[in-house]
Amino acid sequence: MPQESKLYESLNPRGDGVVTLISPDKVPPGAVPLSRDDVLNHQMNLFAHWKPKRDVLPITCGAAVAGIAASFGGAVLNAIFRKHFQLRNMGMLSTTAPIVALPGMLAFILSTKTLHDLALMNTQCVVCIQMEAVCWQLTFGAIYPCVIAPLACLNVAMRSFTYPVLPFRTHYKEVIGEILKVLQKNRGKVGGLATFQCVLAFTLIHMQVRSMLKVHRKLAER
Repeated sequence: MPQESKLYESLNPRGDGVVTLISPDKVPPGAVPLSRDDVLNHQMNLFAHWKPKRDVLPITCGAAVAGIAASFGGAVLNAIFRKHFQLRNMGMLSTTAPIVALPGMLAFILSTKTLHDLALMNTQCVVCIQMEAVCWQLTFGAIYPCVIAPLACLNVAMRSFTYPVLPFRTHYKEVIGEILKVLQKNRGKVGGLATFQCVLAFTLIHMQVRSMLKVHRKLAER
């Protein structure tokens, strides 16, 4: 058995239930040692095939929701700066890929990692995981787009000559000042977007934990 492997005991006597971490010196007779990957696959397969589906919706759809929310944040900032720099339909892919698609992908990946930690009970502090999830969601759904959106749109504006852009090397203060003015002008949208990302991440983790506890409870009652 690999050194990093841990011992887990099934809560379901029929062998199709969740698996839980147990101390090596308290392993009951007949318990099967599993590696971390084995346990993770077991847990995720359990959730994927659980009936009724509504019990595990936050688990099966949570990462996708986080990714869509982050992409939505990027889309809002993309629209704000495209309008300011008068890009119209020019450079659509050049701004959409880094501002909309990339944050969604990263949020999806990090949300999946957080879900795996919860499924493996790889934490003693659920609130800490919630705070970490909030920070990642805020970063990818609001902070990152606020930084990359003006840069990507500025680049397209310079190449397309749709807006008078000063050279950044010699007039970086003016360029940064203009970006900050745009954000200040749209502070209501940006603030609402940041709040939305934080609330969504916190609520999502809360719902995922509740779903896992419900599954464990139903298995224990069988």
